[in-house]
Amino acid sequence: MSALNPTTRKHKYPGYVFAELCESICRYLQFYHTAVISIHDNIHFLDFHEKTRQIQAQVTTLATICKVGPSASETEQTQHGVVLLNYLYQKVLGLSDKNLCNVLYSILYPCCQIYFSRFLHQWLIKGTFNDPHGEFFVNPTRKYLTTRCRTYWTRSYEIKEDIVPDFLVNLKDQILVCGRLINLLQLCNPGNNLCACLIGKNPLVLTCCITRDKLTQLEQSASKYYLEASMQCGSKFSFTRYLERSRESDITYLQLIAKKRSVTLRRLECKLIN
Repeated sequence: MSALNPTTRKHKYPGYVFAELCESICRYLQFYHTAVISIHDNIHFLDFHEKTRQIQAQVTTLATICKVGPSASETEQTQHGVVLLNYLYQKVLGLSDKNLCNVLYSILYPCCQIYFSRFLHQWLIKGTFNDPHGEFFVNPTRKYLTTRCRTYWTRSYEIKEDIVPDFLVNLKDQILVCGRLINLLQLCNPGNNLCACLIGKNPLVLTCCITRDKLTQLEQSASKYYLEASMQCGSKFSFTRYLERSRESDITYLQLIAKKRSVTLRRLECKLIN
């Protein structure tokens, strides 16, 4: 399954997630090979069985998950894309053995990381993404990308509900809006301080975390970047406050006009009296 086609030099299924799964399995098989050949040749069969019991369980579980081996049905096929990502995620949640969980985490993590770095990071930081295999749940609607009216905002990018990763379901709408905002800002004002800050520093504010320490580091990095961006861009824009300031300016301007009109009227009255 993980081997490249000798003719096309491509994987069985297209997509970055499946390619990363194959790379992860190859890395695990290298570990498996090293673990097996490190066992002495003169060991008894029962001792060999005991020493390899854990890796036997790991290989059996991986074969079942990947739907390969003698127990696999001919009609079953390995999923790819986000379906594969969701499949692995649910399998991890269903395991209770610590060693098996660690092995599956080591395979799931790179698959999630490629999704985060290639799609989510690009969309949230730059407002664009390259998705030749249709793996990202934000879908560009080609016929609206060239429009420059309200439909560009409402219709040019939409969510493909059937390929939203299970671990991002509650954040899908916020992710769509955030990327839309950056996309629109890049289009309308590419010289904006926020755009310069995002592209110039390319901050690490989004990555896959499987430990509490990694999550803490990410939170610290995001907080640091937020403070730096706030200093460069100024306070958060409030449309309500903008309208209030405009109204205050209008009132001040009207008061100034009334004052000048009053002065002019008094001057005219004085001339008429004289």
